[in-house]
Amino acid sequence: MAYPWLRQKRVRRDYSRKSFSNPLFSPVREGGIRWRRWLTALAAAVAVIGWVWFAAFSPAFRVTDIRIHGTQNLSEWEVRDAVRETLARRRWLLLPQSSLLVLSEADVIAGLNERYVLESLEVTKKPPHTLEIDLKERVSSILLQMPDGSQVMTGLDGTVTRIYAPSEALDAVPKLGPDKGEAASRAKPPAYAVLYDDRAETFALRASAIRPEVIAMATALPKAFESVLGPAMALTQIHLDGAASQSLRIVTSEGWAVYLNASGDLRNQLNDAQAVLKAKIGDNRKNLEYIDVRFGEKVFFKLRS
Repeated sequence: MAYPWLRQKRVRRDYSRKSFSNPLFSPVREGGIRWRRWLTALAAAVAVIGWVWFAAFSPAFRVTDIRIHGTQNLSEWEVRDAVRETLARRRWLLLPQSSLLVLSEADVIAGLNERYVLESLEVTKKPPHTLEIDLKERVSSILLQMPDGSQVMTGLDGTVTRIYAPSEALDAVPKLGPDKGEAASRAKPPAYAVLYDDRAETFALRASAIRPEVIAMATALPKAFESVLGPAMALTQIHLDGAASQSLRIVTSEGWAVYLNASGDLRNQLNDAQAVLKAKIGDNRKNLEYIDVRFGEKVFFKLRS
C-alpha cells in the first residue's frame, strides 16, 4: 500500500536565475575588467611606439659608415653622395631611411640606377651602422663633348651610361704631362675616346647615342692615324655630325681635316689621304683645308684660297 504523503517533493532548481559566488574570492565588477583591458592595450601601444622610436629615430642603428667597392671611373664620394640622398628620404612618409633597420635596399639601388648605368649592383646592410655598396661599372668607350659644354659617356654599344652637366664636365683632352709645380706622377689617361658632337642634341640615360661602327672607328683611330701618317703629325680632335651620322671629321695638328666614312675600311681611307698628300698637296699643306675619302676611289680635297 502506497502512501502518497511519504513521497519526496520535487524541488525546482532554476540555475539561470540564481547567482553563485565563491565566498573565498571577492566579486569583480565589470568596470574593473574594462579598465584592465584599457591599461593592457595602452601598455602594448606604448611598447610598440617605443620600439619604433628606438629602431627608427635613435642613433643605435643610424647609418654612419657607407663603404663603396668596385669603382673605376666613378668617384667613391659621388656614389656616396647619391646614397646619402636616399638616406635623407622618408619611408612610408614617416620613418627616416637613415636608420639601418628602416632603410630599403631597393630604394638605394633605384637611386643609384637613376644616375648611373651599371653592370651589376648589390647593397648589403651590416648592423649596426654599416652599409656596403658593391658595384661593377659598365665599360666606357666614348665621351661625347656637346656644344653646350655638357658631356655624355657611352658604353661599347653606344648606350648612354653617364651624363655630365657643363659644371661637371671632364677634361676632354688628356694632359701630356704635369704642369709646373705639379708632381711628376700623374693619373693615367682616360680609357675612352673623345668625340665632339657638332649638333645641339639631348640624350637620356640608357638611350642609344652613337652607332657601334662609329665607336669602333673612333677607338681605333689614334693608333691607325699614327701608323699611316707618321708620328710627326698628331690627331687632335674627332668630330661627329650628329648621333645619326656615319661621317667622322678628324682634325690634325697642322689644322686641316680628313672626312672618313665610319662604315668603310679605316686603314684604306687613311692610305688614300696619305696618297693625296704626297701626290697632290706636297709642300702646300699649310693651305690645305680638308681631304674627303668617304667615297672609295673618288677622293676630294680643298685648298684655302
